[in-house]
Amino acid sequence: YKNYKSMLAYIDRIFKKHSRILVIRVDLSYKAEYSTSAQKPNAGSNEISAEFEQVKSDIEHLLNNRRHNKIFKDLLGYIWKLEYGVLRGYHYHVIFFFDNAKRSQDIVIGKSIGVYWENVITQGRGTYYNVNGSSHYYKNDARGVIHYTDTSPRKGLEDIAKYFSKADYFMRLELPKQYQRGRNSLYRPMGKGQIKIASGSKRGRPRTIKATE
Repeated sequence: YKNYKSMLAYIDRIFKKHSRILVIRVDLSYKAEYSTSAQKPNAGSNEISAEFEQVKSDIEHLLNNRRHNKIFKDLLGYIWKLEYGVLRGYHYHVIFFFDNAKRSQDIVIGKSIGVYWENVITQGRGTYYNVNGSSHYYKNDARGVIHYTDTSPRKGLEDIAKYFSKADYFMRLELPKQYQRGRNSLYRPMGKGQIKIASGSKRGRPRTIKATE
């Protein structure tokens, strides 16, 4: 519940500064032949740990590189969740929030992020699914341009925040042992950018919001 409220507050703060947001949803995963945990059920602990460390490193690499990559220009924030599937192995669900006053073409941006993950971040080990480019029907669809008064997609974002915040017990079972020792050291398979208020700003005046690690 705490994580859910935190994500909702995060999204609300972005909308308070920007009336229209461009929402990009991308699923980032790995090709089957590179998923040790999914393809080798009897893999040793060292192999499993090495794979998980790489998975962690890949998302950190992607999010850190946004500062110097034009693909992420005018990015306002992001939220992500790491999951594990028996067939897919580790995979990320990520939502990026862009300033719609400066960026458009959500399908193109989603593809660009996916290709960047596939070819640069993972060096060919990864694959992706561009949700914005999908014709699949989603209830309370939260893709593309969303105005702060749009009730249905805003409800969709709330649903996503709830899903991202939900504990994945199957995921916990797959975590390497060093991440399962005690509640405090357990790796959190979800996260969001931090919102910075520019220094020197006064209450009631326009403020600059930036996404940071």
